[in-house]
Amino acid sequence: MYINKDELEDIILQLYRKCREENSESRRKVLYGQLYEKSFLWCKYILYKKLFKYEMSKYEERNDNNIKFEEFLEECVREFGAGIFDVIYDLVKLKKEPKYFFYFFNQKLIWKKAEFDRDEIYQKGIKTSKNKTSKVYQIDKDVTEEKSKKGRELSEDELADIYKKNRMDIHEYEMIKYMKIVESIEYHTEKTDDDIDILEKHIAKSGRKAFSDALKSTINSEKESKRRCCRALLTLFCYKKNILFEEIIPVLNDEVLELCKETEPKNITYKEIYMKYPPDSSDPLEDGSVGASASRLLNKVLLPNLNRFLNINNH
Repeated sequence: MYINKDELEDIILQLYRKCREENSESRRKVLYGQLYEKSFLWCKYILYKKLFKYEMSKYEERNDNNIKFEEFLEECVREFGAGIFDVIYDLVKLKKEPKYFFYFFNQKLIWKKAEFDRDEIYQKGIKTSKNKTSKVYQIDKDVTEEKSKKGRELSEDELADIYKKNRMDIHEYEMIKYMKIVESIEYHTEKTDDDIDILEKHIAKSGRKAFSDALKSTINSEKESKRRCCRALLTLFCYKKNILFEEIIPVLNDEVLELCKETEPKNITYKEIYMKYPPDSSDPLEDGSVGASASRLLNKVLLPNLNRFLNINNH
């Protein structure tokens, strides 16, 4: 079945707008059903590679030709049906701006699915072996070193050589990476004050608009030649900390947000971002000092300044 991504996006967005604006409860239920049906297709045909890594690895291991891939995906999406509905319900309830809908929609679907997988892995007692985990870390290290040497992204053949050298195929590598992320997701209980990060406290106290203003002030307080780098580092920081809401999206770096959507944020380093957006392009970077420079700029300058501007806004 062929699905036109742009057409499906338009339909989902129109239904979301209607759900968001509808006052009649009975009519909203009908719209929810239509939105769920189209979101089902979105998960099955557009987002499936990111959503169903766990199932796809089992499908490939089994290599069961009796089950067509489309039927297999249909089953995956149906099993995740409750998760899809929860995400839709939350977004409509929160009344996210339509222009940011797909950004939050995709992110919430991926994390909701990761929570589902975590529960299954936890219940079955599945664990990744230390040997395989070590191989994954070594592959990541080799890839980073090669990218640094060549100054570009690696080709599929170059990546395949690295996997082969470490005696692991790409499917197994991606599966273990995904399982490590899933295993790291904590069971969320009601938070106490001690559990809440200081930035979350500020957001709760001063509101999202004040946090967005403080973020903007933090970036603008730096020299113009450094602002691009500062914006990029803070974007990755916010994504890793899951501090994302409508008011700050326009302040963040669009390219880094796209990168985080395409790649697991845990696999992106501040060093990579610093190298991509160096504070002063006329100043050549020595690779050995980049990681320390990125860490120093973020932790010794930007975050303390962000905290300072938040305190100013609270008084």
